[in-house]
Amino acid sequence: SLTNESQAWQSLGFYLKACNTLLEAFEIQNLGCNKLTQDNSGTTEKTASGNQGKSDLQEPINTLFDNLTKQDDFLSLTKAIGLRRLGDVLRRIGALDESQAVLEISLEVAKNRQSAEEQSAANLDFGNTARALGNRERSLEDPVKIADNIGLVNQDCLKARNCQKDKIAQDILNTSYPYKGYYRKALDAYKEAANLSPSSDTRIQAQLNQLRLLLEIGQMWQSAIEAATQRNPDITSYWSELNSYLTPQAQSLLEDIYSQFSNFQPNQTTIYTLFNLTDILTKSDSAISLDKPEGWRDQLAEILEKAAEYASNLGDKRAEAYALGYRGKLYEQEASYPNEKNQPYLLKQAQDFTQKAIIRLSKDTNTDNRDITYNLEWQLGRILKGQGDIKGATAAYALAFQNINDYLRRQDLIGINRDVQFFFRDVVEPIHRDYIGLLLQPDKNITNDDLTTARNVIESLQLAELENYLSSGCKKQENIDIDKFIDEKAQNSAVIYPIIVDYPLKKEIRLEIILKLPNKEILLHKTTLISRKKLDSTLDDLSKKLNGSVNIIQPQKTLADLVKELNNKEYDLRSSLQEIYKWLIDPIKEDLTSANIDTLVFVLDSRLQNIPIATLYNEENQLYLLQEYSIALTPGLQLTDPNPLTRKTLKVLGVGVSEKNLNHPELSEVKTELDKIQSLLPDSNILLNENFSKENFQDQLSEQSNLPILHWGSHGEFSSNPNRAYISLWGENIYINDLDRLFENTDSIGLLVLSGCETAQGDRRSVLGLAGVAVQSSARSTIATFWDVEDSTAARLIGKFYENLVNDRTLTKAKALRNAQLDLLENSDYTHPVFWAAYVLVGNWL
Repeated sequence: SLTNESQAWQSLGFYLKACNTLLEAFEIQNLGCNKLTQDNSGTTEKTASGNQGKSDLQEPINTLFDNLTKQDDFLSLTKAIGLRRLGDVLRRIGALDESQAVLEISLEVAKNRQSAEEQSAANLDFGNTARALGNRERSLEDPVKIADNIGLVNQDCLKARNCQKDKIAQDILNTSYPYKGYYRKALDAYKEAANLSPSSDTRIQAQLNQLRLLLEIGQMWQSAIEAATQRNPDITSYWSELNSYLTPQAQSLLEDIYSQFSNFQPNQTTIYTLFNLTDILTKSDSAISLDKPEGWRDQLAEILEKAAEYASNLGDKRAEAYALGYRGKLYEQEASYPNEKNQPYLLKQAQDFTQKAIIRLSKDTNTDNRDITYNLEWQLGRILKGQGDIKGATAAYALAFQNINDYLRRQDLIGINRDVQFFFRDVVEPIHRDYIGLLLQPDKNITNDDLTTARNVIESLQLAELENYLSSGCKKQENIDIDKFIDEKAQNSAVIYPIIVDYPLKKEIRLEIILKLPNKEILLHKTTLISRKKLDSTLDDLSKKLNGSVNIIQPQKTLADLVKELNNKEYDLRSSLQEIYKWLIDPIKEDLTSANIDTLVFVLDSRLQNIPIATLYNEENQLYLLQEYSIALTPGLQLTDPNPLTRKTLKVLGVGVSEKNLNHPELSEVKTELDKIQSLLPDSNILLNENFSKENFQDQLSEQSNLPILHWGSHGEFSSNPNRAYISLWGENIYINDLDRLFENTDSIGLLVLSGCETAQGDRRSVLGLAGVAVQSSARSTIATFWDVEDSTAARLIGKFYENLVNDRTLTKAKALRNAQLDLLENSDYTHPVFWAAYVLVGNWL
């Protein structure tokens, strides 16, 4: 049947095909699942931020329900089962609100039909969707801020140490503010599924999901509370109170679950439940400490052996590989304990089982098993590293790196809910960083091939991070030869890759710098050791002081008052800026000088992405980095279109909003900037205020499929959360994930200048918003600001930038921007970086 066919597609990870097959089973012809993934990041934030009307997803889901209710057997148990499966696959493609709505209907029908089995199954799937919704909301709110706010609500009882028992825990889990109570809904649904289920298989699965969520909640809040405690010591009791609430529940669940495995009988459901339990028990980073049954490791190994034998007899190589791989993981974890005397033996056992699992998968030529393979190769790499076999570990990581990137770019996965697939930070990033760490081991002879591979890995990590941010694929420049690009088109430019290699058990981190100089076959490599405490304190100090200066800029203050107040604070920034200069520039300074470099292009590691690089300060000659070089950022040269800006027919489409718009105040400098553009380039087209409607804008874009320059002056914000990253038109906010549709008729934009927008202060990954705008709009390069800038100096700088482009058409974009910034910096009134350093060029700098 089509329902079974859908299950088969889903088991192979082809969720869109599974979804469309289910719609076909429901005889729904006028709706495809691609419509349900047009915006899979949720609509809550967008509605709250000013856009009117129903979400893009509301119409197709209403169409779905309309079609279903017209069918005679809509309220049948068969339909309930079908709806449940549809709700599950909708979750997997990221349509979370729609998944919740479908599962609520499915659950209601199951209740009416008094089917305990189907009610249990629907509750289990509903719990999974509620958990995913909680994770989505969690990405919108910083848990550290939530901990602060709950601390304010309970500050009296916290100080008196007489809060009601479990009061803090209940506030964290139950109130609507933290993630809209979705985690509580998920826990309740799992509990109901376990209570109702006549099947032990479903009951254990629900209990395992409940246990895993309790552990995740504990891990999340422990780190958040630790961070919040640094600002508010009164909340030091948070974690102990929450821990004392969560631990008994988790312990009770574990004991109940484990007892049900005493008479384990393998079947296709129970073996995957076993894998789930093993995964939970072998996690080493749990904040909640559980008392595991005596001899649990040996008992699990025995049960896993039964599961492997069952899977082998069934010919299920995928399940057999899981069983063997988890046996290897058991040995790996046991070997990791400090002072373990049998470590060599344990690691050898871990290696043998892991390699057997990889061999089993290699014999399954009919299935795409890369989602398992990369994990096993990663596991093997860790084991071989533990044995001191760096060469073997590096080879294993190379395969893990290749397979995870192939898997990430599987076309049917692009746009799929990344929360369902994996967390970027838990899997993708560690594989890339561990691989780089092995390539650049301090005690090995590092070759140019090692450096080239490490550079390619960091480029790949940047691409994966951006795709994770956008939940969509990026248009990569096909077969770009990075070295050839620099040698032939950017002969005075150096590309700098600062990479942080951090091992949690060590007090120092390694800052690895890879430098590409033009017409040099050999990449240069420098290593700086920095104490973790020094790195954190320097970056935090810079962020705090810079934000303090930025916050001085207020509309009611005169420019003269701002100048006086800010110039007294300029020296406060320099200690941090000098330190970072020593880390990033000093080790390569002589190489830059000897190569006559005038432009620095940074591919910044994530911890460094929110530093205004132009402000780094050379203590020796008392110059900012901007005074020494032109500067650009790029998320990676694989994403950089190598073609320079076309100068023969330089023309600008200038758009903007200067008047009050939605909830945004007026931006008086926007009109000034657009008038300046019109005077310098009379052939430019201008759309201002009410003329800058979405319809008028798209008409202009359709007439100019290849725009040299688009100047966009309006409010906007770029944060690490695409739900909050937007830019305004007249009467409407456009969010990053919607930009590709706005620019669907535009082939390319040479330069996108965003004036009036800003990145979210203190947001380390906000530069992703800038890169995301460039990717979604097909812009080869983007100029935007890190923070809100003073109106008159902003208009002056932008005006000077366009003058530079028009008057000297040999200037690169990076040099034109630098000269405009220097125009302010060399004026004694505007030396503070707040006036000139906000502007950043991302992408092609030529």
